[in-house]
Amino acid sequence: MIYGLGAAVVWGMADLTAAVTGRRIGVLSLAAISQLGGLVTVVVLVAAVRPELPVDPILLVPVASGVIAAGAFLFLYEGLTRGPIALVSPIAAGFAVVTILLSVVFLHESLTGLVLVGVATTIAGVLLASTDLRDVRTRGKTLQGGVPFAIGALVCFGFVTFLIGFAAREAGWLVTVFISRAVGTVVLVTVALVQGAPIRSVRQLTLIPAALVGVADSLGIASYSYGSSVGAVSVVVAVASTFSLIPVMGGVVLFHERPAPNQWLGVGMVMAGLVLLGIAS
Repeated sequence: MIYGLGAAVVWGMADLTAAVTGRRIGVLSLAAISQLGGLVTVVVLVAAVRPELPVDPILLVPVASGVIAAGAFLFLYEGLTRGPIALVSPIAAGFAVVTILLSVVFLHESLTGLVLVGVATTIAGVLLASTDLRDVRTRGKTLQGGVPFAIGALVCFGFVTFLIGFAAREAGWLVTVFISRAVGTVVLVTVALVQGAPIRSVRQLTLIPAALVGVADSLGIASYSYGSSVGAVSVVVAVASTFSLIPVMGGVVLFHERPAPNQWLGVGMVMAGLVLLGIAS
């Protein structure tokens, strides 16, 4: 549980920093620079620990997770820059439900009645938070702003965390994180260069925060992966997914966001569902 909590703290700070920085330099530049910063962090950890690299087909799993992670980060950063952060981050945090369901199906981890309640509560919360019911009644609008991208991030991160947690048990947590991060970085930097993102012209005042987003994210993934390698994936991911509390407060304080009452209820239900998952696990 302590490793899941560590992941929650650094992921929360990474999301808040990404929201601020992404609005200044653009999503693709943020994605490329942050992933490079994150890769450097993992390389330093690899150099310090010197883990053995197994020659095993299991290494294809973190390769797949790296590709999916590239899409997940693009969804997340686009959602955070479009906002509101107070909705995007909690919705994306619902990835724990996808990870837990995959863990039940493929790793045969058991679900108690309380876990099922937690899953149902989280899903219902995501649905409530996704739409301002006032706009639905007056203008028929749904899934505004960054919400659709948050849902995309939810699904992608659910698969990423499951694949990393699964591979960490067989190949080791650090090897898994390194491969996944390296593949994701190559994909995102390539996309940024092809699309002509102004990476080189980014000023130092925004370059450093963008890189720190990746550093924090990598530290969070390392903490999550190590926790998954020594404990139940469902427990670690449930605790780690509470990271969205930090961006929620940041969105309200820094950007003066005011979601609709039903959306606040949805955020509360997502948090409650994740707490239930943590307690039950």
